[in-house]
Amino acid sequence: MIENATIIRITAPNAPTSGGEVTHTPAVGTLAIRCLQSRPLREQRMALGTVITSATTTVRVLADRLGSLTIAENYQIQVTLDTRTVQTYFVVHVIDIVKEGIPNVVAFLRKT
Repeated sequence: MIENATIIRITAPNAPTSGGEVTHTPAVGTLAIRCLQSRPLREQRMALGTVITSATTTVRVLADRLGSLTIAENYQIQVTLDTRTVQTYFVVHVIDIVKEGIPNVVAFLRKT
């Protein structure tokens, strides 16, 4: 898999406030998990339809690189492209894929 980005932070959402607002407290420390960042494929948009309507990008990472970390819906992810641009996204959908015997996690993301 070609890698063009690095996940530097994965943050779980806090419990909703009394007004229903969900916030994210940045996780402590910086990660360095190599990944592939790209746009959602046409086939993915057709297969997942409205589930990923708001997704503007995807991140694909080898599952074993996550270790005990989890990527789930409503999490916040910060990614650094190889060009050194840091982007912050919300996870809208996650799928696990086993391609050629290698487990991958694909997260569909939207800008914060």
